[in-house]
Amino acid sequence: MSDSKHSDFRRFLEYIFQEIYILELKNEDDGLAVLYLIKKAKATKTTNIQHTDVSLLKFNQEETKDFEELKWQNVYTDQQDYWLGLPESDFFQHLAIYDQKSSIFDSYQKGSARLMEAWFTDINPKLLEKKVKFVLRQYAKLHKKNDVSDPLINWPAHLLNMAEEGVTLTFDKQKIKKIELEPYVSVFAYVEEKLIAEENTGIPAIAYSQRHQYVYPLVNLWGSKFWNKFFVFPLNSQHLSGPSSLNISDSTLKNFKEHYQKKTKAHNQTFIVFPPEGITQTLDKIESVSRDLPVISKYPTQINNLLEEARHFTSDVELLTPPYKKIDEFKRKVLRLERDAIERKVIYQKVKAYIEELKDQLAILTRAHDDAKKDAEAVNKENIFYYTFAVLHDPEYPHKYQEFLEKELPRVPLYPGFRQWVAWGKLIFVAHTTEHNKSSIPSAIQMKEEIHEKKISKYFSYQFDVERGLIILTEQNKSVTLSNIPNQVWKYQFDGRYPFAHYLEYLLKWQRKKKKNQSQFNLPILDEPSEIIEQIKHLCSLSVQLVYIAEEMKDASRQPSL
Repeated sequence: MSDSKHSDFRRFLEYIFQEIYILELKNEDDGLAVLYLIKKAKATKTTNIQHTDVSLLKFNQEETKDFEELKWQNVYTDQQDYWLGLPESDFFQHLAIYDQKSSIFDSYQKGSARLMEAWFTDINPKLLEKKVKFVLRQYAKLHKKNDVSDPLINWPAHLLNMAEEGVTLTFDKQKIKKIELEPYVSVFAYVEEKLIAEENTGIPAIAYSQRHQYVYPLVNLWGSKFWNKFFVFPLNSQHLSGPSSLNISDSTLKNFKEHYQKKTKAHNQTFIVFPPEGITQTLDKIESVSRDLPVISKYPTQINNLLEEARHFTSDVELLTPPYKKIDEFKRKVLRLERDAIERKVIYQKVKAYIEELKDQLAILTRAHDDAKKDAEAVNKENIFYYTFAVLHDPEYPHKYQEFLEKELPRVPLYPGFRQWVAWGKLIFVAHTTEHNKSSIPSAIQMKEEIHEKKISKYFSYQFDVERGLIILTEQNKSVTLSNIPNQVWKYQFDGRYPFAHYLEYLLKWQRKKKKNQSQFNLPILDEPSEIIEQIKHLCSLSVQLVYIAEEMKDASRQPSL
């Protein structure tokens, strides 16, 4: 009733039955559950679920067991189909990333099965060109009389239909592009809209895997059509056939604005009860130690009066200038007296310390007000996109909501410090989606390439040594060793693997699943390793950046409220 593993079974029962009564017979060591099920006469959206528990010993001792006399309690079913034992969480209070009723994004694209991946993608652009030209020659034969294509090519139905309709396809080298085939796996693909999709390129997007509960950025939506089991949420819902528009819903923009404007108003409310308790206490301390010093005893009262007047000017923090000036005047006076004092030097030192405490308290108050105001002003649809990406990339997020993310799409809490989360989101996004340059590559990484007399392995393989900072690639009689891998690289993992390991694992599987009919296009992976080495360095550089950002996120406030 409460185990997340059985949520599918509970959902099935709700779909079939109109009434569900669960009689739980408890025992010290074990127990028994009896289900009374009444099938639905017609399709309905609601199911009445009742539950009660009784001691098994007591139940066996009773002579009569009147069904209606049992103390039944209604069972609440939530989106995740927990019946009992739903973990206490604020998950469903947050904004849904996508929902039929209300969501952050207006639309999404779901990654489809990869379209002839073996023929239209490759790690080597030269081999890809040869493969595509071969496939297009075979495609041209599909609608010619007395001509047949290579029988080893498994043609998708829509390509057969295109050939039957006389749609021609010609090779264009400009359509070979580098795409993200899956997280951290960059390959070359032949991007032909007739074969793949109508989405335009260069659109920032968030991809989310419900299976593994992780989020990933895209900037090239051509790649999304190769993705499987991913939800893709683009910033722009831009198509070749229509105008571009931001994909953030109007209701989301309204929710964000209202939330952060409330934060600003809350700080204004703080000014209305001016001066706050902490400042009042500090002024009391100053007054108590300076009571016997007529030359400065007037200042606490004067400062307090100026603060009282400031409550009428809550719309502008700069109107706190008068009390600030009076405090500075007070401080200069105390410093002069301290310099000339002999007997009362200790008292002046105490007053001076309290003045600094007072200034710090006012600075905190005004800074919080300024930050809240600037956060509210920064709310727009593009910033909401990057805020969402940062929050979903926060290392604490999947740990806190792990049970919910197994069945639900993410929901986004509204944290304090909107602008800071937006800044992190942009940094993370840029780190993922821009090609590295020499300044961002860990300069310490060194490469050593060796040719051995005997074969080391039949196929491509890899291993790494964390302690020695090594990544070692081998294939046949060739080995490539990358050394001096920065320590930060080993501190970041994505879905249980280092980013570079995701890429190398793909290469390993890609080589083993290549079809026999492609033997004419096969080359050893390490035949030209430069592209692979560059990608590994890029992923190492990315890992280092993400570790630094994650460290900054640790101290961020995560007290969401709606």
